[in-house]
Amino acid sequence: MTTKSEDIREYYDTFADVYDTKHGVTLQGQAYNFRRHYAPFLEAELPRSGRALELGCGTGVYTRFLSDRGLDVTAMDISTKMIEGARRRAPKAAFFAGDCEDPATAVGAEAVGDGFDVILGVNTFSYYAHKRQALANYNKILCPNGRFVVIDMNGASPYYGLMSKMNKNEMKQWLPEIQESSRKVLLPWFAETGFEVKRFEHFAFVPNGLGGTAVTLLSPFDALFSALPGFGWMAMRVAYTVVKTRDV
Repeated sequence: MTTKSEDIREYYDTFADVYDTKHGVTLQGQAYNFRRHYAPFLEAELPRSGRALELGCGTGVYTRFLSDRGLDVTAMDISTKMIEGARRRAPKAAFFAGDCEDPATAVGAEAVGDGFDVILGVNTFSYYAHKRQALANYNKILCPNGRFVVIDMNGASPYYGLMSKMNKNEMKQWLPEIQESSRKVLLPWFAETGFEVKRFEHFAFVPNGLGGTAVTLLSPFDALFSALPGFGWMAMRVAYTVVKTRDV
């Protein structure tokens, strides 16, 4: 029987060559969400200097974003095939292959050094089977007042249950883990693992994998639902910044 981590590695090794289109990274839906939601959040929450660790770097889209921002980037992914693409996109970063739930083991003591100023995960942390332990592991390699910054799937959204029923992108396989990626589940784990919540919000009602025409049609609804009170919990993405306040 394989572990969840092994399942993730196998999946992304298999689809590394087509990942950018299969998961929408290079499609108009992702471009829209990055422009409207991701970029403003990241601009506000990421430092412009210091040491950054990126979890689940994939094909390097956000690795390059971090490098271009002026950060000293260490990036990791469980799939060596995904890292091949990331190296081409972000040649300035240092890359390591390993389990993102335990970065210290994957990158080693020398790469950890005195700690990271920020750890970033974009659409990756929701897949992890042992999130609470992973948070404790991140606490140990963050500098005092270091940040864990995440944009991820919103486990409370009905969208992912629908995708699971449609067997889209192997969602059924990881739905229980994704459903943990919610305010209700995460807030107690942050407190238990030495983090204080600085910012926690929901956004995006347009799927990343859509083409241009569909994005044009849906973007007004995204703006409407984003503005209406009481609809945020249904959004496709959750975004948060937590700050390390004590060692664990």
